[in-house]
Amino acid sequence: MKKSALIIIFLLVMVFSASPTGAASPWTKHESYAGKVSGKFVFGLKNSLFGWMHWWKQAHNPRFDHPWQGFCYGIGRSITDTAAGLIHLATFPIPVDFPETDGL
Repeated sequence: MKKSALIIIFLLVMVFSASPTGAASPWTKHESYAGKVSGKFVFGLKNSLFGWMHWWKQAHNPRFDHPWQGFCYGIGRSITDTAAGLIHLATFPIPVDFPETDGL
């Protein structure tokens, strides 16, 4: 069981780190280890608790022609933001970034 969990985490790290469109998370700007760890914890907590609300925010995004397009895009982003938040929260002692990917 532990071996399969490590393989899954390794694959997730490889997938997220290989993304050319990834933007660095805001907590990576801290200089110290304590700043990065606390920033990653807060970032993960925020995304895991509030990531599911992303669809309402995207429904009113001006880059979409219709609110329904933003709403549908937000559904996908809510899933990825919540999952990424949980990954950041679970791995906060290790200050390695999983870049955000934006489909647009």
